[in-house]
Amino acid sequence: MMKRITGLLAAGGLFLLMGVLPSPAAAATSVTGCGGFGDGANLRLDADLNATASCLTVGNASVIDLNGHSITGPGNESGPTTGIAGGGNVTIKGPGIVRYFGTCIRVGNFSLIQDVLADDCHDAGIVLGNS
Repeated sequence: MMKRITGLLAAGGLFLLMGVLPSPAAAATSVTGCGGFGDGANLRLDADLNATASCLTVGNASVIDLNGHSITGPGNESGPTTGIAGGGNVTIKGPGIVRYFGTCIRVGNFSLIQDVLADDCHDAGIVLGNS
């Protein structure tokens, strides 16, 4: 009788545990060119990007994995360009480089930027909201 109760408790605990585990993350979208993406975008660069103006724009709660690639702008004298612009709660993870823009990276409140080099940015390298 004790084994049966223990087995039922273990099974019940497993079901409870399964209810609190986070769901697996959605597969990342492969990016090989500049563009705009909405809220909750999950992006992975699969090529170096070269921009003649601003490059990537994402909405709130988005993730960008630079995946070892670079985003290169038109040069620091080309006006108000931005390499990566995003809303709040954006995560940008490297390794990777964003360079030669007016502002290399500008994201909103509660954002995280990890292992990313902002290089030769004319006005600002990285601008964060209240992060």
